[in-house]
Amino acid sequence: MSLLRKTSTGFAKTVFKVAVYIVLGLVLFYGCSYAYTYGQKVFSSKGMESKPGTDIKVTIKNGTSVKKLGTILEDYGLIEDDFIFYLQSIAFEYKKVIPGTFDLNTSMSGEEIIRVLSTEPQEDETSTEKDKETEKETKEEKTTKKDKDEK
Repeated sequence: MSLLRKTSTGFAKTVFKVAVYIVLGLVLFYGCSYAYTYGQKVFSSKGMESKPGTDIKVTIKNGTSVKKLGTILEDYGLIEDDFIFYLQSIAFEYKKVIPGTFDLNTSMSGEEIIRVLSTEPQEDETSTEKDKETEKETKEEKTTKKDKDEK
């Protein structure tokens, strides 16, 4: 009886060990597969649409973080996943978000978007005209105030 019990206990331990190794192997396989897929998306991402894509003006406010920027770009339909954009920003050393208005396209990859966002934004003609009008109004107000003070 004891020989039979030792044999069945040894068999159960062996089956348990094999099952644990199979589970660990599957976890390792799927984990590596998932990591490879994420890495591929980070380093060789394509745009959301094929060329020519759709041009989109994106305005980034002062104080926007890289994570928030990823959410904004995802909302505009420029990127697929904000977390992948965050990983790309780390990989391509994009640390400082420059505020302004940028012309982006849905056919741009994450790396191309980061390259555009790393440069100074183009001045928007309408905002420049508005700024000039505001300056002109301010000068007129100062002139009017001086005239009143002199009288």
